[in-house]
Amino acid sequence: MLEGELNRLQRFFHRVVSNPPGYVKCPGGIMNMHTELSAIVFDDKGVKQWEGVLARDKVITANFADALVSAMINSTDADIHSFKYHDSGTGTDAESVTDTDLLSIASETARVSGTQVTATDTASGKSYSSVATVTYTTTSTGLVVSEHGLFCSTSSTDARDKIADRTVFAGITVQNAWQIQYSFKITYVPGG
Repeated sequence: MLEGELNRLQRFFHRVVSNPPGYVKCPGGIMNMHTELSAIVFDDKGVKQWEGVLARDKVITANFADALVSAMINSTDADIHSFKYHDSGTGTDAESVTDTDLLSIASETARVSGTQVTATDTASGKSYSSVATVTYTTTSTGLVVSEHGLFCSTSSTDARDKIADRTVFAGITVQNAWQIQYSFKITYVPGG
């Protein structure tokens, strides 16, 4: 009996330790989760200067994982549906599951409420997106934006504030009145 239980635990831990990036394995199945941050950069006249994916499959924070679990336990948890506020900064240190804010917030901008896009249901999974446009001001001239965060409140002074994702990317230099339209997408792919 004890030997059978030990073998089962060894198999379980082998599966957990040998996970490829982006996969969460559990006894009985796999849940594959992917993130993507893309952007469109507009100059002060509204002309598109650049468009592309900034990063894929970066770290989600422990705060976000806690909010997901809390929402499953308590359907009245307000945090999970509030992850729609976008902010940006100039920090370049690597992302961490323990991040609670951007490393160096671009002080001339404020968090912008994103439009939450209805989840899509495709063969590759179910996804959630939040899209927001951040406008950079005169103090932004020559500012190199290199990090983005998705939050559940309008301000870091809000006691319920949490960050779902902090993504660091190759810097984008902005000028006065330039805009970056950020699109954060998270896709859940069921499997087993």
